[in-house]
Amino acid sequence: MARAQKSATSSASLTDALFALHKATCQRLDRCIVAVAAWLSASCTGDLDTIGSLITDNVVCLTPGRPPFGKVEFLAASRAMAGVSIDDTSKIEELPVAGDAAYLRSALALTNTPPGGPTLQESGYTLTIQHKEGDGRWRLARDANLMI
Repeated sequence: MARAQKSATSSASLTDALFALHKATCQRLDRCIVAVAAWLSASCTGDLDTIGSLITDNVVCLTPGRPPFGKVEFLAASRAMAGVSIDDTSKIEELPVAGDAAYLRSALALTNTPPGGPTLQESGYTLTIQHKEGDGRWRLARDANLMI
């Protein structure tokens, strides 16, 4: 009888532990998705302060045809696009979270319209690594953008 009670208690403890782990993972996942939504919104409105706050200081960005670059170069390129109307959509296809790291594989569609210029539409895939910083916020740490 004591053994059956111990087994039931162990099962309950395991269930509680698994539930707590699942809940913590879902909370991390939710925060990652909030960071992605904030990024997309800031991109569309040209809010470089928000974009800058969502990038680690040691970010590495990879794009076709140029060497890797960091936060300063990223923000400078973003400033150069002032006045360009941007409409982007991102479909998250994969977002595993492991501790303080997460990677995001997504399909991205962009429509950029410069003032007085033709509209440019692009679509492709990105692979992003987010890192949870000491302040609890998720930030872009690595980004491979296969379109731009």
